[in-house]
Amino acid sequence: MQDFDEQVQITINRVQSEDLVRALVTEAKRLGFSSINLDLVYGLPYQKPESFLLTLQSVLLLDPDRVSLFSYAHLPTRFAAQRKIPTQSLPQAEDKLALLQLAIKHFSEAGYQCIGMDHFAKTTDSLAIAQQQGKLQRNFQGYTTAGQDALIGLGVSSISQVNGVIWQNQKELQDYQQLLAGGQLPLERGFSLSQDDKIRAALISQLMCHFELDVPDFCQRFAIEDFWSYFTDALPKLDPLIADGLVLCSDHHIQVTPLGRLLVRLVCASFDRYLQSNSNQSYSKVV
Repeated sequence: MQDFDEQVQITINRVQSEDLVRALVTEAKRLGFSSINLDLVYGLPYQKPESFLLTLQSVLLLDPDRVSLFSYAHLPTRFAAQRKIPTQSLPQAEDKLALLQLAIKHFSEAGYQCIGMDHFAKTTDSLAIAQQQGKLQRNFQGYTTAGQDALIGLGVSSISQVNGVIWQNQKELQDYQQLLAGGQLPLERGFSLSQDDKIRAALISQLMCHFELDVPDFCQRFAIEDFWSYFTDALPKLDPLIADGLVLCSDHHIQVTPLGRLLVRLVCASFDRYLQSNSNQSYSKVV
């Protein structure tokens, strides 16, 4: 749903009334769905604290079991539709961070548990219970209570991951249909994870889910002799985060501080080899 404000919806071409969303949520509950999630986006054009507060209040009245709160990624060079959005309509970094803090405050006060990065759940929801038990996991679709390595995507552009192999379907409907009509899998690209990919993915998932890492246990799990020698490329990026009090690091433990939880994506990015090797590539920003 992203936002209920009319000006915001018109600008991003996602017009949907609050009555429509309420009707869908009500029907889902009537049909017996055990966990209902609503997606919100902060940092959208023309989004202001006053209007976003009204959206947050409306969401709480809908009483979802989970809320996903994503940062808007403005990448007009990659997405043609975003070129129509006036740059001056976008919140500045400090304003965007204020929107995030506003959402965290209201969902926390309403009894939702902050599930790592960008997710909230009622304390009775399976995601919250999994985090409380130290069993929460994460894949590229978000947080999950199930295994990370068994995800099948269906349809145009969908992504799948099974047994260390990741692939994406064709992004254009015509290409997708033609391959299917010819009896072929509608694949566009894919690759196999290396051992280093798996190690870094496990580390990042642990920090995103639980905000801490037992270094000796992790090294034993992946047969790493010296943790900081293996991740020597992460040190220059971690140093300013340590200086700012976002993360604590030692030979035995990595701990994301309460302040750092807001920016845990930055901590995790320090260990992402692909972000480091593709400095010219455009990605979404934390704030």
